[in-house]
Amino acid sequence: MEMSEQINEISKAISAAQGELKNAVCDTKAHGYNYAKLVQYIDIAKSVLPKYGLAVSQFVESSDSDKIKVTTLLCHESGQWFKAFAVAPDAVLMGGAGKNPVQVAGSQITYMRRYQYAAILGMTDNAEDNDAQGLASPPKPKQAQPQPQFITRQEFEACKHKLAAEAHAMGAGGVEKVIAKTGKQWSESAVKALQDIVIEVAKSKQRTESGLVDGTIEVRSNV
Repeated sequence: MEMSEQINEISKAISAAQGELKNAVCDTKAHGYNYAKLVQYIDIAKSVLPKYGLAVSQFVESSDSDKIKVTTLLCHESGQWFKAFAVAPDAVLMGGAGKNPVQVAGSQITYMRRYQYAAILGMTDNAEDNDAQGLASPPKPKQAQPQPQFITRQEFEACKHKLAAEAHAMGAGGVEKVIAKTGKQWSESAVKALQDIVIEVAKSKQRTESGLVDGTIEVRSNV
């Protein structure tokens, strides 16, 4: 950004003009978003700037690195001025025209002219970030998290002996495995109750096996 040595007169003129400048309307749609064309900004400004001795000129040239450079000059009848410039980055067009260098250049020039024109006059449009198409995606509405479902007393009573037998057969970690298979949350009391049943199942099997062994020994001793 550059400016004349004195800016008092142009500053007063811009301040007065901005009180009358209206926002541009995003009434043009392309590539899935709406935007305001450059001509709309110019038409709005032309109806206000002359009353305050203001005018805008724009120039297109090549930068030292052979890139497109757009310069925008806002001048006042007093001879005071503001000047802004920008160098276009490498870019391609959206859609099927991306390989045409002339179209790419034209799009870049129009894009930079529009933004510089609006910026130097303090103008804007009635939408936010349409050209950038929302660089940051809008936050998605939070979805209600499903509440965990706990196993009911009726469900526990109906399957406790079956689950206890399966858990015992699985050995170490069996209780945790059969609980996971149910797909439901278990309260501490329900887990403790199942563990107690597994212990009883284990004791019962031990007693059964012990009785078989004793009976076998007794039979052999009588033979």
